[in-house]
Amino acid sequence: KRDHQLWCDFSRVLLRRETKRVICHMELEFCSARIENMHICGIMKKRAWCCCICVLGTILLMILFQTICDSNAITLYASWLNTKFYPKLHSITHNATGHQNITSRRSYTSEKSYNVSAFATCYNTTRPTEVEDLLCMTPPSFLPGYRNPCWYELEGKLRCLPYFHVIGMDKSASTDLFDRICQHPSVLQNSGVLKKETMWWSWLRYGHWLQSSRQKESFSRYLKYFDNATKQIENITDAAGNHILVTGDGTPMDFWDFSGWPLIPQNRGLTEPKILTPHLIRHINPNVKLFLILRDPVDRLYSDYFFLGLGPQSVQGFSDSVDLSLQLLDRCIKEKSLRLCIFNRGIHLKMKARLHLGFYSIFLKEWLAVFPREQLLIFRTEDFSKDISSHIELAFNFLDLKPLSSDEMKIIAQAPHKYETVRKRRMKPMPSDTRQKLVALYKDTKEELAHMLQDNRFLWQT
Repeated sequence: KRDHQLWCDFSRVLLRRETKRVICHMELEFCSARIENMHICGIMKKRAWCCCICVLGTILLMILFQTICDSNAITLYASWLNTKFYPKLHSITHNATGHQNITSRRSYTSEKSYNVSAFATCYNTTRPTEVEDLLCMTPPSFLPGYRNPCWYELEGKLRCLPYFHVIGMDKSASTDLFDRICQHPSVLQNSGVLKKETMWWSWLRYGHWLQSSRQKESFSRYLKYFDNATKQIENITDAAGNHILVTGDGTPMDFWDFSGWPLIPQNRGLTEPKILTPHLIRHINPNVKLFLILRDPVDRLYSDYFFLGLGPQSVQGFSDSVDLSLQLLDRCIKEKSLRLCIFNRGIHLKMKARLHLGFYSIFLKEWLAVFPREQLLIFRTEDFSKDISSHIELAFNFLDLKPLSSDEMKIIAQAPHKYETVRKRRMKPMPSDTRQKLVALYKDTKEELAHMLQDNRFLWQT
């Protein structure tokens, strides 16, 4: 019954796309197959052997349909129809949990793929306190001829995910990096905060905000952040007919804020998380390109403190907030692991000086456990600021974008910096005793980071 309905649904999609002549023939062959078989049996119902033939025929037909579905022959047939009649057509199948699987002519997924589902179970139901189970969603198969990962829904609407993410880091020039990338003529902004931050994977999906709560947002709502870009991606092509425009997500909290992990169904009943943001992104968008820009964690913290204004806005206020945050962290790690402490939303809300953001190596481990290293391009803020042009050229090459002329690159490199912390510039330098405390705090994580990346620049020794 499911397979029979699938063919009929498939027919109706084509019918809505003004291919009535093709559909009439297809429905005659496929949707009416059982009726014809039953009609033949009705004529010959007096003969016992006919009933046997009908039963065996029905079983063989069901096996045939199941085999076709399992072997993706439907997708191949759709591909032929796409080429022949309507290039935007897609076919619909369903997984065991009833979620739609949108398939097209060619998959965007690379052959080298980390199988998230191998160690993550799809929960058919979620509890009221939990969030939408993304691992129950069958990942879309993205359209060929599109550089950006896009697909057509059943209703014929194009939907797109980001081609790249700038996943971090806060107060490390991530906004400046994202803005300069978007100055390439092939890159489109999203409709999030600053036309950059959707804040979905780290905050809005869980109903989180900086120091408060918001209404939870669904995955469908996340896709709407890219609707404006999607229209341009669909309508603009190059001379060969390829859709070359791309869009991105530049939410810096995605790198480090995993505090919503208790709300993920696969973490139900666990004392430490098994599934985090990297697993979910990898499941939905496996070939996404990731940027990460990191700054000396001590300097980053000083800028972050005066940017957010969570504590008294003075040098002494910063030092006092650091001491209180150190005490809070010290109490936590006496009872729990450092990993669990810095993934804890309660800790996040209490810290006026956000020390937890500086443990880069712990966060990076989570991403590299899921994504291959070649899918991450990692910069240092200090190097980026000294030579913007070379870093932007590396970024464009990483994204496989069309090279720009030297004049175009010069304009992008010389554009004003975005969102410098003005209040920090007015403050005196950080007190030396406070700096020494923070250097000692981050010593191990910097050494681990430098070892992971095989690059001693990430020790920030000078």
